[in-house]
Amino acid sequence: MKEEIYSVANAMEQYRYASAAVHVFWNYFQVVSVGAAGFVWTRKRTDVITGALAWAIGLLYIAFAIASNYAVYAAQLELVVAASSIKEFSKNSSEVRGELIDLINALKPFDATTVRIWHGALSGTTLIAIMATHPRVLAWMRLLFRR
Repeated sequence: MKEEIYSVANAMEQYRYASAAVHVFWNYFQVVSVGAAGFVWTRKRTDVITGALAWAIGLLYIAFAIASNYAVYAAQLELVVAASSIKEFSKNSSEVRGELIDLINALKPFDATTVRIWHGALSGTTLIAIMATHPRVLAWMRLLFRR
């Protein structure tokens, strides 16, 4: 079996692929989060089904947020590993010329765990916004803010 040889160009292509995946997953997350919160907030508050709807959308959103968190984390981790590998390889490679060093040094993706925490915080905030439309929560908020 012939051994494959990878180059900096291959590694940069992998980095671009991982970066694109991170952006796509964040876009899905944003669309679903804004859509879910916007949908429940535009409902009439007198609607009998509002409480059940808030619970149903909240539970579905939790499932989505967990899957989305994993996808964003995995893609971001791949991005971090690719950047690290490119930097390490470029230190000892004659393939990398001086003008490419600045490009390689500019590869500084966010830490995957930090991205995972931010995603979780944004998911939690969105879930709070969804659940805040529940009639009991609204009644509790009215009492709280009247004082």
